[in-house]
Amino acid sequence: MKNLWTGIRPVWRIVFWVLRFGWRRFAAVVRWVKRVWVPLLGTVGPLLTAQTLVWEYARMRPTYGFIVKPWSIRGYETTHGWISLAIGFVALLAFWAVRSHRSEQLRYGAAIVSGVVAAGTIITAAFGGGEYSVTPGFPVIGLLTLILGTETYRLVGSISAGRGPMRRSWVRALVLIGLLAGVAAGLNATIGGREVSVPQWVAMGVVLALAGALSLASAPRQLSANRMLMLSSIVAGLTLALSAGAVRSTLRRFQVAEGGVPAKFIDTQVTAGHLLAVLGMALLFAAAVALWARRRDTLLTAQRAKRQRDAAEASASEIRAALEHVGR
Repeated sequence: MKNLWTGIRPVWRIVFWVLRFGWRRFAAVVRWVKRVWVPLLGTVGPLLTAQTLVWEYARMRPTYGFIVKPWSIRGYETTHGWISLAIGFVALLAFWAVRSHRSEQLRYGAAIVSGVVAAGTIITAAFGGGEYSVTPGFPVIGLLTLILGTETYRLVGSISAGRGPMRRSWVRALVLIGLLAGVAAGLNATIGGREVSVPQWVAMGVVLALAGALSLASAPRQLSANRMLMLSSIVAGLTLALSAGAVRSTLRRFQVAEGGVPAKFIDTQVTAGHLLAVLGMALLFAAAVALWARRRDTLLTAQRAKRQRDAAEASASEIRAALEHVGR
């Protein structure tokens, strides 16, 4: 038994020192990750989307038994790959602009929001062709009514600043109901039930402009750029995700251009390049939400401290006034 312990003791010492110093190093890594994971995600996500330009975007299914050319296409061979590059580049610039504390100032936040709207519209105009046709029904009219009506109500509320009749809750409720009814009636009379065809860049510009208006009108105003980053990352991610069918159709179009018979659509599939582009926007959205949450907590803490300080100053003033009154 003694010989057994003599043989185990050096091994146990090695394991003990590895665990001791390894745990310290692991704890240091955890602290470092907590400090940098938001900018890390916000940087890696857009770069992941942009670098898919050199990845394979679509290919034939491995079980496909006929010879077709091309068998697969990469990002730089298609418009979709260049769109991913442009989106990744703009998203990276937007994230680092929003991460700056200057974005909490209203004018810089508005400039960032306007820049994102302009960049998204320009990218769509440069790479997107054709028109987008839709027949607005109840879902579209309802969504537009909700967005435009609530934003108009917030604008009216910010102008009145709680003065006059707007101090009463029933007046605010009537104003909101009236605005929603008016917007719904106007939209239904102009575009309800009619097929509307607009260029794709106009449709994207309208979507981003609505997102920008929502970001600027919501409180607190200091986080307007953060909200725009979250909404624009959702729009970009959905745009890339919903383009899977177009990517597969592009592969079939290339096969026709080669002078051959294209494969059936069901025999094509998107590959890692397209999926990584979508994943990059998902990482950017996670970073945007985390950055927004941190700044919101900081603002709420500062506001709470200001209220407590104001209450303390008011209480001190009352005490001084009471002492002066007693002294007289």
